[in-house]
Amino acid sequence: MLGSDEGAMTTQQTKTVWLTGASGFIGTHVADALRHRADLHVLTPRRAEVDLTDVAVVSSYLERHRPDVVIHLAAAAAGSVQMRRRPVHYGLANLRSAEGLLAAVERGVVPRLLVAGSAGEYPRLVALGESPRGLVPSDLWRGAAAAGGYGQARRLISQWSLDAAKGAGTEAAVLVLPTVYGPGDGGPPPLQTERLRALPSFAMRMMTSSAVEHWGSGFEQRDFVHVKDVAEAFVAAIDAPIAGMRLHISDGRPVQMQEIARQIADVLGFRGRQRWQHRIEAQQHSEDRVWLEPAGLPTLGFSPQRQMYEELGESLDDLRRRLEVSK
Repeated sequence: MLGSDEGAMTTQQTKTVWLTGASGFIGTHVADALRHRADLHVLTPRRAEVDLTDVAVVSSYLERHRPDVVIHLAAAAAGSVQMRRRPVHYGLANLRSAEGLLAAVERGVVPRLLVAGSAGEYPRLVALGESPRGLVPSDLWRGAAAAGGYGQARRLISQWSLDAAKGAGTEAAVLVLPTVYGPGDGGPPPLQTERLRALPSFAMRMMTSSAVEHWGSGFEQRDFVHVKDVAEAFVAAIDAPIAGMRLHISDGRPVQMQEIARQIADVLGFRGRQRWQHRIEAQQHSEDRVWLEPAGLPTLGFSPQRQMYEELGESLDDLRRRLEVSK
């Protein structure tokens, strides 16, 4: 039987999936996608029911429900500027929320763990004196995490997940995500500017001002993936033979941030002035270009299909509705 009701009946063929972070931006879409599979019983407890930072509580929950698969999406994150200002806070918050699960994996009580990784775990190749190119899994430990304390914590969580599962004889895989966009990005109202990622941040400025200033140079390059593609990737990962793998859920096609801002302006009909804070410096130094080379997708049996220029309208309409509620 399908659903998130922990008291629901399950058949012998049904797999039980515990999804952490189910109320978040990505988690809500993953939960919806999981519930479309009749063979899955989906557990989505709120923090009031299961505090992930309490190792004993996590252990007790696993003992009671014995999920076949755990999908770990719960994360403490914000906009890149905010996370740079508080590296210790975001680093420790992410490690604490994963401690109970990692301990359980090490004990062998989690048959299959699927972890959401972040492109911010990887180093910036330009900082290593290399020309920009798509990042591959073997780049992970070659330098400091690009996303500071947050990236370092996510790196440890993903690596420890694989190591613990291997030692326990169970299965784990990491689905590394680039910048995710789509309906719900930025969280529920009221919207908080400092917590917004690039796309909603650009759009919110254009919706509320006739002249906008963006952080950075505009020459930075990132790859993006639609949240519904992410959800479908996690559904595919439940059964795919991907144990021990780091998969990159990316099409490997980076886009300059100034092009993203231009596309958003076109969709919104914004004709005001746009200024980039560090444009002159970026013309004199190596640009910040970080993107993922696709990895493991044939084994997963899935690859991202949605194109940003086709999906922006829906995302921006959703953001506009949430901005109105925030007023």
